[in-house]
Amino acid sequence: MDLTALIDSYKITGRDVDVVPSVEFAEAIWGLGLTLFPAQRFLMRLLFGEPLLNKGKTIHVRDLVGDKVLYKLTEEEYLSFLYNEGRCSIGQQ
Repeated sequence: MDLTALIDSYKITGRDVDVVPSVEFAEAIWGLGLTLFPAQRFLMRLLFGEPLLNKGKTIHVRDLVGDKVLYKLTEEEYLSFLYNEGRCSIGQQ
């Protein structure tokens, strides 16, 4: 597969232009090639105004020491958690 076809396979159609979602761009080999943690994926989607995922409890909230997982949350649940804890000013997307 050539590079153009690979890029086209990741595109979603926006209003007037084709847009590649931020997380896919950051992680794709033709993009930045980064490996993001689940909370970093959440932040990128939130910052770029992309829909948060409400499936797969991928974000783990740990205790103060980091030994124990207290909660396993989806991205939407994580946003609500942060808001309820007073750590975020956005209650819902």
